Amino acid sequence: MRHFRAAAFSLGCILWALPALGREAAESPGYPWVSLLNLLVLIAILVIFGRKGLRDYLRGRRAEVADAVAEAEQLRMRAEAMAMAYRLKLEQLEQEMEQILKEAREAGERERQRMLEWARGSAERIRQDAERTGEAERERVRKKLEAEILAAAAARAEGVLRSRVTEEDHRLFTQELIARLEETHGPGR
Repeated sequence: MRHFRAAAFSLGCILWALPALGREAAESPGYPWVSLLNLLVLIAILVIFGRKGLRDYLRGRRAEVADAVAEAEQLRMRAEAMAMAYRLKLEQLEQEMEQILKEAREAGERERQRMLEWARGSAERIRQDAERTGEAERERVRKKLEAEILAAAAARAEGVLRSRVTEEDHRLFTQELIARLEETHGPGR
C-alpha cells in the first residue's frame, strides 16, 4: 500500500506540472527549451525518489496479479474437476434412469402376462361353470318334461282305460291280480 501511495503521488506531481509547463511555453515563445528542461528535472526527481517505490509497487502488483492468476487457475481446475465429476454423475444417473425404466417395463410386461393368464384362467373357469350350470339346467328341464310327459301319458291312459274298461273287465282284472299275489306270496297274506 505504501508503494501505491508513492506511485500515486509521483503521477499526481507530473499531472499537476503539465498545465504549468504548457502555460509557460505559451508565455515565453523564445525559450521552449526551458520548459523542457523543467520537465526533465521533474522527471529526474520523480525517478530518483520514486523509482524504488514505483518499482516495489509494480513488483508487488505483479506478484498480486500472478497470485490472482494462479488462484484463478486453481479455481478453474477445481471447477473443471467438479464439472467432470458432475458429468460422470449425470451419465451414471442417466444409466440408472434407463435401467429403472427397463426394469419397470419388464415388471409391467410380467404383470401384464400374469393378468392375462389370470383372465384366461378365470374365463375358462367361468366357461366350465356355465357348462356345468347349463348341463344341470338341461337335466332339470329334461326331468321336468319327462315327469310332465309321464303325468300326461298316465292321465291319458287313465282316461282311455276309464272309457274302454267295463265293470266286468275291472272285476276280472282284480281277481287275476289277487290270484297272482297269492301265487307269489302264498294264500291269506
